[in-house]
Amino acid sequence: MRKAFAEAHKDWSDEWFWVAFTDESSICMSNDSRKLVRRPIGQRFNTKYVQQVRRSGRYSVSVWGWISAQGMGSLVRVQGRLTAGQYIRILRDVCSPEVVAVMGDRHVLMHDRSPIHTARAVQQWLNSNAQVNMMDWPSKGADFNIIEHVWAEVKRRVNLVDVSSPDDLWAAVLQTWNNLASDAEFQQTISRMVLSLPRRCDAVFHNDGNWCRW
Repeated sequence: MRKAFAEAHKDWSDEWFWVAFTDESSICMSNDSRKLVRRPIGQRFNTKYVQQVRRSGRYSVSVWGWISAQGMGSLVRVQGRLTAGQYIRILRDVCSPEVVAVMGDRHVLMHDRSPIHTARAVQQWLNSNAQVNMMDWPSKGADFNIIEHVWAEVKRRVNLVDVSSPDDLWAAVLQTWNNLASDAEFQQTISRMVLSLPRRCDAVFHNDGNWCRW
């Protein structure tokens, strides 16, 4: 399926301009993962080479967002575990109105094939809303979804902020998202990633559907 998708879209150019890339992500405030440290002999406990654990402990927040070549949309906090009902409300109240307002009838909405996205209730809602133009997506297509790069940058920046509660973390994530959305240089980065998609598809196609360097 990846190879067929790549073949079908490797010659796209202007079409990618109208794709709204969506995704959910869980952002965790913690820096207690293992890291490789190179230190001189006998300096194991030197504070310069010791990884400190945040006083705030571990907090996480789940979010949903969308981006396109034309800008970044709203970021939504997912309450608890994402359900089909909550996802339908996001599509109905946030995603569809914003994407149509930005890109009009030419828009193409992308989401992956997670169990929530393919749930019967969600598919019924999508089928009953003709104004939503959906894009077929491969089951393993993370390297095609450029919003993954945005999540990585959000997490990198948020990890530099001290928080004391999940609500504080959400506020930091939302502020970071909004800062990126208003950053002209970052928007140029997104545009470059959109322009890279034909090359990504071409690389996957010629690699027989396997992973490429993206």
